[in-house]
Amino acid sequence: MLTLSGGLGNQLFQLSAGLYIEKKLDRKVFYNTSNLRKTTISQVGNYTRKFEIEELIPNDQRFHTKIPIRLDLPRRIVSRVINPDITLIESGPQDNVLSKIKDNTISVRGYYQNSQIVEYVWPELLSRFSQSRNFGDLVNSKRVDRIAIHLRFGDYSEDPKTRATHGLTGPTFFAKSIKQFVNEEGASSNLLVITDDIRQAKKFTESFKTNLTFEYLSSENPLADLRAISRSSHVITSNSTFSWWGAWLAHKSHYAKVIYPRPWFADESDPDLPIYVPEWIPNNRGYFIN
Repeated sequence: MLTLSGGLGNQLFQLSAGLYIEKKLDRKVFYNTSNLRKTTISQVGNYTRKFEIEELIPNDQRFHTKIPIRLDLPRRIVSRVINPDITLIESGPQDNVLSKIKDNTISVRGYYQNSQIVEYVWPELLSRFSQSRNFGDLVNSKRVDRIAIHLRFGDYSEDPKTRATHGLTGPTFFAKSIKQFVNEEGASSNLLVITDDIRQAKKFTESFKTNLTFEYLSSENPLADLRAISRSSHVITSNSTFSWWGAWLAHKSHYAKVIYPRPWFADESDPDLPIYVPEWIPNNRGYFIN
């Protein structure tokens, strides 16, 4: 059983992990959707997510329990003490927890933000996307000659715990990356900002100190925003898994060039994380404090 949690980007990484287990270990995976709901709770400190990838997982592989985690916790603790391999929990972004799965492992929990895992299962993932009504456009779209810039605010900006872990990527990163694409890579000066908060995004882009003009897009449907990124010839990501997937799809479908921020997390030691894609261009992210 593999537990789904987080937003669309994390759910896609978790689906990739499930496909990896099936392909690499020849074991059928069931996806626990108990952390996800039909509606989203977005109060500060409680960012409950919707089940975004329903079309990509067969009905007979979905599992949902109505038992609250707090009531099931004693059983989980006892099970792990008796048999520590029965439930595996990812300890951090560099923990390759999937390599620790044993024959008696029945449950894994984590985010699995690993580009090699996604690459390994990409043929199957691409097939599922292509056969999906809502996800099909992400891999079958016409390329648009533009620079897509993703600006992530939301819990990155408002929630102290999330901000301490991820932080907001600074404006110098985006200004430098735009200049690099336009001046050095010969990219179009057609700039589209995809964001979850247009008001903050407009204020943020004013600090780029450029004469270029920005267009802005923010949709209530995350797939519409992801589609806009995936169609672009050049992508500048924020330190967000949603950004990452938009860039990945653009890179795979249209050979898009991608610039991403390092360090990915608010960790100035900048470890070499598995989420980094070797073909993408890193720029120092800086830090933004408002």
